[in-house]
Amino acid sequence: MAEALIGATPLVAEAGTGVGKSLAYLVPAARFALETGRKGVISTHTINLQEQLVRKDIPIVRKVLGEELPAVLLKGRQNYLCPLRLKRAREQAADLFTSTESEELEG
Repeated sequence: MAEALIGATPLVAEAGTGVGKSLAYLVPAARFALETGRKGVISTHTINLQEQLVRKDIPIVRKVLGEELPAVLLKGRQNYLCPLRLKRAREQAADLFTSTESEELEG
C-alpha cells in the first residue's frame, strides 16, 4: 500500500471480512498525508463503512501514529433532509404527520 502511494500506482486488494483491510489502507494513507502535507480521499461503497472509518478506525490510526489527523465525512445530498421539500410536503399534506410529529418538527 505504501509503495503504491509513493509511486502513485493503482492498487487493488481483496481480503475477507474482519481481517483489518480498513487499517491496512488507512495507516499508510495517513502516514503519507502527514509526511507530504497532501490530502487523501477514501471512497467507500456503503455509508456503514464510512461511519465505521470515522467513528472507529480513524481514531485508532490517530492513536497508533500519535498525531492529529484531520478527517471529514462527506455524503451525497440524498442522505440529508431538504428543509424546503419538508416545508412543501407539510403544506401539501396536512395529514402527513401526526400532531405530535408536527410539534416536534416545529422545534
